[in-house]
This record gives sequence, structure tokens and C-alpha cells, in this order.
Amino acid sequence: MRTRSFAVLALLLLAACTEDPAPTTTAEAQFVVNPGTGDRLFTIAVSAGNASHVIQTPLTAPYTVLMENAYPPVQGIVTTEDPDAIADLQLAFGGETVPRIAEPGQKFPGCPEGLSDQQTCVNNCPSFLAAPCVVPEPGPVEVRFDVSSVPPSALFTANVGSLNQDHLISTTTTPASVFLEDPAESASGVFTKFDQQTSLTVNLYVDGVLRDSATSGSGNTGDAVVQYQFD
Repeated sequence: MRTRSFAVLALLLLAACTEDPAPTTTAEAQFVVNPGTGDRLFTIAVSAGNASHVIQTPLTAPYTVLMENAYPPVQGIVTTEDPDAIADLQLAFGGETVPRIAEPGQKFPGCPEGLSDQQTCVNNCPSFLAAPCVVPEPGPVEVRFDVSSVPPSALFTANVGSLNQDHLISTTTTPASVFLEDPAESASGVFTKFDQQTSLTVNLYVDGVLRDSATSGSGNTGDAVVQYQFD
């Protein structure tokens, strides 16, 4: 009986320690900020096990932020001045079809302590881990593709990568920012619009410096292609 009791206890401890296990491989993290009834302005900080980024220039919802090659757990924090600026902040990791959704002012378990009422935080941290679950650590090189269009809310797909990796981005809506984590030697992206009457512009930033820009104009059937070779 004592042997059986120890076995049952071991199983219970194992279940407690593996509750809500986080994924252990890199994947795409998609953050979507949906507009509220207010001014729609916000700033955002996103982080993962291998990188963290802050976009300090105010953005306008709706807006999508992608982290390619992100190591879990991942987290996004949106800050607004207008309490009605956003409707929600959504997170999908690794192709999840049902996103995690944080309403304005909501903080998921594992979010940093001391966030204000004007900050919204979502993550995919295991619920048994104490806050903060994600410790922001900037990567060695920050690569960001900013995608915009005229008119806005245009659909596009993309392929981004570097010497050591390649990622296919499924259908996404402008405006958007795409971060490429842990690139090696170079960064490049090919962005394809759905509507040929749309003008699609892509700006490639490396460590905050604009390194390349391309536009696929209205009526142009070509892609917007950007690339940069690191020093």
C-alpha cells in the first residue's frame, strides 16, 4: 500500500509541475491590437525567451506585430492614454487558431508586477509560474520589417529570413511590423500583396536604422523585396 501511495503522489506532483506546459521550440508569435472607440493610439512591447522589442512611436489600431523564430514563452504589453483606445490585445503562438485575448487593463498570470491601469498584458506563460514569467532580453541584432499600404487594411503574405532561417508568413493585414529573431549575417523579405490595385510599402530597419525600402505600387504585379547584409 505504501508503494502505491508513493506512486500516486508522484503522479500528482508530475501533473502539477506540467500544468499548462509552454511550447519548447521557436515559432511565430502573432500579436493583434484591435481598435476601440477612443483615439486608437498605443505603444507596444513584445518579448520572448530570445528577444525583446519596444515600439515607442505611437501606433494606430488595428495593428499586427509578428515575432518570427520566437522562443517561448512570449508576451505583449500595450500601453494607452485613452482607456477606450483598444478593444483587446490578442496573442497566437505557433499557428494557434484560438488566440489568447486580453481586454483593456487586463493582465494575464505571469505578467510583470506594477503595470498601470492603462496597460494590457497577454502571454502564454504556464499558469504555475510566478510573475514575471518573461524576462525581456534584447537580441544581438534587431531586425524589423514595417509593412503599410494605400489603402490600409490590405492583405499580404511574406517570406522573411536570413542565412540560417526562412519563414513563410501566412495572410496578414496591414499595417504590421515583423521582427526576425536571431538572424545570421543578413536579413531579407519578399512581401506579396493580394490586390494588385493596392500600393504596398516595406521598410527594413536594423537596430532602428532604415536599411532598405521597397514599394509595390498600385497596378504593379511585382513583390516588395528588401534585404540587408550585416557588417
